[in-house]
Amino acid sequence: MLLDLTMPVMGGAEAFTRIRELRPTLPVIASSGCGESEIIGQFRGSGVTAFLQKPYTAARLRQVVADALMCAERPPNPRG
Repeated sequence: MLLDLTMPVMGGAEAFTRIRELRPTLPVIASSGCGESEIIGQFRGSGVTAFLQKPYTAARLRQVVADALMCAERPPNPRG
């Protein structure tokens, strides 16, 4: 899922929490015009799969989505 963190009515953090309740293993790519370090700090440890800084190109979107899907397909490492 590509989740824009700046939305009317429900913010990205609340939407992400609800998504996790419904689909805990769904890969989520957070997207924002805010700085990456700010967003990573806000969502650290939450399970966001990747971050996509706005504005982005179609090629960058394609790469981030491909990487997120590859991460989702890998089985968890039992040794951490």
